[in-house]
Amino acid sequence: MGVTGFDTTPRRGRNGVCVCQATPQLFEVMMEGLFKKCIEENREFLFIDAWNEWGESMYLEPDSKYGLAYLEVLLKISFLNAPTYLSIVYFMDICSFSN
Repeated sequence: MGVTGFDTTPRRGRNGVCVCQATPQLFEVMMEGLFKKCIEENREFLFIDAWNEWGESMYLEPDSKYGLAYLEVLLKISFLNAPTYLSIVYFMDICSFSN
């Protein structure tokens, strides 16, 4: 798993889950592991979710704290190291693009 952060405590209180110490550097380590596993297992797809799940602190979209760092990690790992057979599929909230 590779996460940029995750926090359901605003919605679930004490029953929530929080991954609050995530950084682009930790995300890079996790994503390198995922890409390695996909390659070793000859997987055709790697699905990436949560372009802008701000409510759960799980997003790739640039922000004021890290700027483009999370996207730069994906660029570095996916386009420079992924074999041609591995397709990277990004799920984005369609509302992000509406006016």
